[in-house]
Amino acid sequence: MRTRRIVSSAIVIFAVVLVGVWGWLSGAMRPSVSPASPDTHFTGFTEAGLTGPETESETGEPEFAKSDPTDRGQPAGAESGGEGLPAPRITGMVLDPFGAPIFGASITAIDDAAHPGDPFVDDLSTHSMTDDSGAFAVECARVGSHRVIVFALGFAEQRIFDTRAGDHLEVFLSPGASISGRICYPDEGSVVAGIEVRAGGLRTEADAAGLFQIDGLEPGTTFISTESAWNGWAGAFESVELVAGDAIWVDLELRPGVTVVGRVVDRRDYSPLAGAKIARRDGRALAITDARGRYQIEGYSRIVDHSDPLCASLPGYGEEVGHPIERDESVYLLNFALGPTLVISGQVTDGTNPVERAIVSVRARRLGDRPVEYATGITVAPPIEVVSAADGSFTVPAI
Repeated sequence: MRTRRIVSSAIVIFAVVLVGVWGWLSGAMRPSVSPASPDTHFTGFTEAGLTGPETESETGEPEFAKSDPTDRGQPAGAESGGEGLPAPRITGMVLDPFGAPIFGASITAIDDAAHPGDPFVDDLSTHSMTDDSGAFAVECARVGSHRVIVFALGFAEQRIFDTRAGDHLEVFLSPGASISGRICYPDEGSVVAGIEVRAGGLRTEADAAGLFQIDGLEPGTTFISTESAWNGWAGAFESVELVAGDAIWVDLELRPGVTVVGRVVDRRDYSPLAGAKIARRDGRALAITDARGRYQIEGYSRIVDHSDPLCASLPGYGEEVGHPIERDESVYLLNFALGPTLVISGQVTDGTNPVERAIVSVRARRLGDRPVEYATGITVAPPIEVVSAADGSFTVPAI
């Protein structure tokens, strides 16, 4: 009996030792669990909800920390703008050529998804100004590539492309050049007041004495021009060479312009349209068609005005836009064919009953309109949206 008890005790002791050894071996092979540190980075997700913040253990093996299974790779700080995190920003310093900070410089960040003339460009641009130390932080409309425009009085504007949230910029502005001058007619020498002057992408307007000044121009060759007076005289233009910090004076004389002639007709039967207005894109009327649909404009400039189209409009008809083409050295030609505006009405139903507050969207396409898509000649106008009434009826206004 005593021998049996000794054997049984030995078996129990052996089993306990075996279990202990097995537990020790299992613990040595299982990766330890530790909180994620700032040095960790996410590598993926497992079915068990373990994500891969990966750190180096004392043995050199990677350790995996457990995280919330609902956390699916939240972007970090300046790249995210998520709830509880700072908005995506571009930061930097604006300095003069000697490294001194520039206070009050204007910073504009425009999302590269926006294009010049885009009606939504304001929604995709953000603004800021530098502080006493020349530092700035401008929030980004969205995470992605931006172009940054930096401008300060007395300095040339600078543009930085392909800038992203989280970038830190060091911008050195060069002293800008300045152009001052007077605009006058060549024959009498009398001044031209209130006319727009353009240089280096900047614009201003001549005062009552025909004087103007444009500051902050970039050094180099600059083309300066005025709009046409449209009274037989076309705009003035001149090419000047600018040096950083220079202030130069330029006398601009309007030049004789060419004549633009044409007709405005109904697109359906080519009958003449009397009383149609021919205007610039800014709405300034230049001529009205006569009973035969004809018009004539004096003072068109082949150089200054070619980038600005002319528009023809008449109540009950859609607006058309075009560029004059040369007929001979002194006369340009531009005809318009206007189509009647369209009013669309109807009813929205679910097959049986009228549907109230349904949104009806109509998108009009015009031929020969703004030169946005020359390849196809088709411009897509912004959609017009209306809401159906209680009886499901709707009316889309004239398009």
